[in-house]
Amino acid sequence: MQSPSPAKYKIVYQWLSYCLLFGFVYYWLFSIGLIFFNKSIHKAAPGQTAFYYAFWRQNWRLFAFTKVYNRELNFIVRDKSDLAKADTVDLVKYFIAEKRHKAPFNNYDDGLDQMLYWIMNGLETQLYQKQQQLKEQFPGRPDSFYMRQSNMLVLSDSLHQDPLQNLTSFGKFVLKRMNKDTVGKEFQLLLRHKFIPPQKPPAGSVSNGDERTIFILPFKPF
Repeated sequence: MQSPSPAKYKIVYQWLSYCLLFGFVYYWLFSIGLIFFNKSIHKAAPGQTAFYYAFWRQNWRLFAFTKVYNRELNFIVRDKSDLAKADTVDLVKYFIAEKRHKAPFNNYDDGLDQMLYWIMNGLETQLYQKQQQLKEQFPGRPDSFYMRQSNMLVLSDSLHQDPLQNLTSFGKFVLKRMNKDTVGKEFQLLLRHKFIPPQKPPAGSVSNGDERTIFILPFKPF
């Protein structure tokens, strides 16, 4: 049997190289397109977009600002008959740990983590808008004043209850996963920014060391 000639091998290697190069360039162009033209790419290539998100998605962002803090969303549970008995679960850290536990193929917990991320973004956007309004009405007050007043405005506004309900549902879901008993207990949500050294919380804010309180949901029964 006559073996393939070196010329045929050379042609195969060339075509394989071209295909790999094309795939590499196409992948990164598609990734960049989704970052800058997300809606247009979704409409133009829905099938490819779905395949990309299922198997090749990038979790980083180009040109992102340097992080100066990490977020904590504490779901605090305490016994109503003995307030000293309390337990705290950081929902952000919980889902990060769950994703890593079954990495790299854990789309379920990754999806929950993404949902939690966007819901927290929605709540913080509401708080920021309320604080901007307060700063225009009451300029020169300490940061703690705007934080507490914006909390009260969000809690009293019936149009902004969905994020709070969704975050509460996340907390209850995690407790159920962890087989935590909720009989005779109440819960509280506490959203904080934990600053990365050398960054520190702004002067006048509600803070403890490197942790700045952003939002407090008063205790409620289950």
